Amino acid sequence: MIYKSNETVKNAAMRVAELMTAAARTAPKACGIDVIETILLDGEDKDKLTAVMWEIGEATNKSFFIRDAGNHRLS
Repeated sequence: MIYKSNETVKNAAMRVAELMTAAARTAPKACGIDVIETILLDGEDKDKLTAVMWEIGEATNKSFFIRDAGNHRLS
């Protein structure tokens, strides 16, 4: 079987993201209370989140939302 580099890089990145999610869920929590929820997004779902982050930044004049939306778009 032949695996192209763009596919393997995407698969590797998703595996790392899954491991990071597991690490966040299993990390010690304040007072032992687990209120963390994590999600992984790609494709159109990632683009939708980026657009919402940008809109929130413009609507609230919070520059960090716009900055983070820009970073998110490039990720």
